[in-house]
Amino acid sequence: NKRLRSKDALSDFRYKTICYFSDNHPESFDLYGFGWNQNIIKVLLRRFRPTGLYSKFLKNYKGQIKNKKEICANYKFLICYENTIFDSYISNKIFDAFNSKIVPIYMGCENIEEFIPSNCFINRKDFLNDEELYDFINSMNEKTWLSYLNAASDFYESPKSDKFSDIHFSSEIINKLIKK
Repeated sequence: NKRLRSKDALSDFRYKTICYFSDNHPESFDLYGFGWNQNIIKVLLRRFRPTGLYSKFLKNYKGQIKNKKEICANYKFLICYENTIFDSYISNKIFDAFNSKIVPIYMGCENIEEFIPSNCFINRKDFLNDEELYDFINSMNEKTWLSYLNAASDFYESPKSDKFSDIHFSSEIINKLIKK
């Protein structure tokens, strides 16, 4: 629960999606994470800092989690919105979904299809609004859902995903340090 103040930030977009699902389809949506149950005094005090918190009471808030993979085993979809939009920037969010065998609903990197095949995830930018997104995932049959999972698994287990591994990341840092 963090509001970022940047023209490329997706925090307001993420919050609107959370509110939409919480208000309109509470039976289909659970929210996990840090800070969503902050009391209003703390929220108001933090508003004076460069980042703030969202203060609406969200009835679907389930608390913080210790093991994301364990929690994800109970769900079919995971909202994976990056904190900001940058070309070629992809964080661990979508990979957490792949690793957890859950279909990611992704928003962020504008050129993500250059790195990850589009049949591995649901791209939020393909929908006009959250209602259209909800209708799509709510009407999805098991065969289509499994096709996303299988495509993600094929990608995640292929050499194409190696550049997103911890080992690759560490090697890149070491190589940069050695060159300096």
